[in-house]
Amino acid sequence: MTYIYEKGIVAIPKHVLELAGLKVGMQVQTFAEPGRVVIEQPVDALEEFKRLRKKANLSGKAAENRLAKIEKQMKQKMLHVP
Repeated sequence: MTYIYEKGIVAIPKHVLELAGLKVGMQVQTFAEPGRVVIEQPVDALEEFKRLRKKANLSGKAAENRLAKIEKQMKQKMLHVP
């Protein structure tokens, strides 16, 4: 069991962090569901798009154009290119 401290700070036990693959200082995504809070590793938007596209069996020019645009945006963001 753990406690919620001031400003909403929660101490997560080390073994829970390790099981979840989370490390101190790592940015995480959080969201709430009824009666619980979920903490997850960040999702790579480009990889998630590719995974969902494959799952939905999307193909064609429109999907390829959108994927190319996302890849370009991601590369610019990583390289800090305006």
